[in-house]
Amino acid sequence: MSKKIFSILFNKLFMIVLIAIVFLYFLNFKWINNFDINLGLVPLFFVFSIIRNKVKLFFNQTKIVSVLIFFMYITYFIFGLFSLEIGKSLNFVFLTKVIEPSSWTIYWNLYGLSRVLGIFNTFIFLNLLISEIKIEDIFSLPLDINKLKYLILGKSLFNSAKDSVEKIDFFIDMFPCYQLEQKKLSFKEKFNKKLLTVLGLVFFVLRETIIQGEMIDNRIENCHNKQSNNN
Repeated sequence: MSKKIFSILFNKLFMIVLIAIVFLYFLNFKWINNFDINLGLVPLFFVFSIIRNKVKLFFNQTKIVSVLIFFMYITYFIFGLFSLEIGKSLNFVFLTKVIEPSSWTIYWNLYGLSRVLGIFNTFIFLNLLISEIKIEDIFSLPLDINKLKYLILGKSLFNSAKDSVEKIDFFIDMFPCYQLEQKKLSFKEKFNKKLLTVLGLVFFVLRETIIQGEMIDNRIENCHNKQSNNN
């Protein structure tokens, strides 16, 4: 039992999860109102993606999360538009200076921007971190195959999803409304196009979950279990 716990604690996958928990705690609680840190993390993640040869992943994930953060910011913008009041406002840090909002409109705009940056950095960080996990790292965990299969499915879906964004964009570009020559897309049309990409990705992942899940179960049933019985 102690050997099993020891091998889990010093497993690469466990260390990655531990780093993610610690970083996300600071990012979403300690640093959430600090614009200096949140803005500084964006180029840091980009440089990391260059070093690890994951620039395509960085931009593909930026396309996906841009729709989410747009809706988020619009929500907070509406709160500011109506000067929605809460019990106590928060202070923000920008260029090492503490900013005390002078009105609820300014407060909600700063609050929305800080949350949008936090969500963006969290999403990009998690995707870059998950991309560092190899299938061998999952198999190295001292767990039963029936528990490992969920991690295997998650990693497989992540790989499928990140490789499918460009293909989905390609097929959306084939729509007649985007095939007109010398047509400049309006902001609404660009936003609708990105929304189609996100929806296409959601349906793709749902479909792949069923297909790959059945394939993994079939492989376990016909290969792994039979091999275990023979041994």
